[in-house]
Amino acid sequence: MKEINRAAVLGAGVMGAAIAAHLANCGIPCLLLDRVPPDSAGAADSNSRNALAESAKAALARATPPALYLPHYARRITPGNFDDHLPALADCDWIIEAVVEDKAVKRALLERVAAHRRPGAVVSTNTSGVPIRELAESLEADFAAHFMGTHFFNPPRYLKLLELIPGPATKTEALTYMAAFGENVLGKGVVFAQDAPNFIANRLMVMATQFTLHAMVEEGLTVEEVDALTGPLIGRAKSATFRTLDLVGLDTYARVLQNVEQGCPDDEHQDIMGLHPIVAGMLERGLLGAKADKGFYRKTEAWDANGRRAIEGLDWETFEHRPPVKPNFECLARARRQDTLAGRIRVMHAGDDPGSRFAWKLFSHLAAYAGNRIGEIAGDIISIDNAVKWGYNWEAGVFEIWDMLGVKETCDRMEADGLMLPPVAMALLDEGRDTFYRRDEKGQLQYFDLESRDYIPASRTPSTLQLAAVKASGGVVKENEGCSLIDLGDGVLCAEFHTKMNTLDAQVLD
Repeated sequence: MKEINRAAVLGAGVMGAAIAAHLANCGIPCLLLDRVPPDSAGAADSNSRNALAESAKAALARATPPALYLPHYARRITPGNFDDHLPALADCDWIIEAVVEDKAVKRALLERVAAHRRPGAVVSTNTSGVPIRELAESLEADFAAHFMGTHFFNPPRYLKLLELIPGPATKTEALTYMAAFGENVLGKGVVFAQDAPNFIANRLMVMATQFTLHAMVEEGLTVEEVDALTGPLIGRAKSATFRTLDLVGLDTYARVLQNVEQGCPDDEHQDIMGLHPIVAGMLERGLLGAKADKGFYRKTEAWDANGRRAIEGLDWETFEHRPPVKPNFECLARARRQDTLAGRIRVMHAGDDPGSRFAWKLFSHLAAYAGNRIGEIAGDIISIDNAVKWGYNWEAGVFEIWDMLGVKETCDRMEADGLMLPPVAMALLDEGRDTFYRRDEKGQLQYFDLESRDYIPASRTPSTLQLAAVKASGGVVKENEGCSLIDLGDGVLCAEFHTKMNTLDAQVLD
């Protein structure tokens, strides 16, 4: 395949503009095209005809957090419109469609692209709701062979995940090239996803969120209590569950949820995939999240002791905001005293207080659900784990957490609760194994593969270097409690800090 030296992004919405910015960050000049505004259809000047793309480019300079590495990288983005500038696609090596999530709109635009795309150029869609196979149906042979899904996570500068989804006719060489390009040029963590609604990360996020909403009501918990139980103490992002929904936007979440509700009729949790009454009530009241300055949380005009705007939480029974409720579960206090993630994970899920029981209920159902998705949304457990880690900033994936809790003990407890074990867990136990991941004699990470019913190497690309494997093979030159010096080869020495928050203490200086 020809190298990607120039790209185009079709659709200058929030996501399309952010993708263009990240391409610019990585040294790839790109076109950013959108519709001609209706009130400018007859205009002759380019500024008014390019207004949507020009406005999106200008907004990048004000984005928080910054979308561009350096402000002058914006020069690599050339705004334009679909009516005047599609012929310029002939000079592009990669064309990314990022318009509204409507199959008819996307297919109509791809038909226009076909008239200008040169043979061999990659065309991809950033959709998460329209099946790739349906968009590829009417494409001619070379176009279909180079067509795929490239699902970025917003903001693409900061979130590592890039899901690649092949169409029915996508060439293996094209997919392999894009995976290498995504990793080596765009700095992404790439996972291959099946062409199923919401792909990997969003499919699991939807199930976890829906289950959490229902469980919160059943247990009578507050939004603050749920976020305390589903945040950093179990290795998830600080935004936990409901702050994440506020950031995503409740209207956006409703559309993502609809993909599963309508597209996955055989999902074992189909009964909870409808719009939850809490979310429906919030949408009716305009509580859309951060974009509306009010959602599950709302900043007030008052200031807290740290000099920040005080935040109120939502009372989901009245839909009114009220002073925050401080979570007070025994498991939270005990977990904070643990030095390791594994220790916190075990404390949070193994206790008998209401917080621990809630955390266990969520994890056990998510673990069973994730295990059942192998073959449907992803080919293996490591793709699922990497997707949630890279897409949602989790410290550990579902199956990594399963290992921390003890696979046999966790499976016994799940069965005692009446949960059916997923095929991958049953296969692991049948083979007499006790972890989903392990390291071989050279320290290389391996994971349990359902198809072969054996462990296979975790690394897919030769450029990947596993520090643990280097250390296990004798690469440590010198170490103490604060730091290790590791020979990476090629004359490169790695200083690995062991101190809390990578502080420079006396041992590191030694």
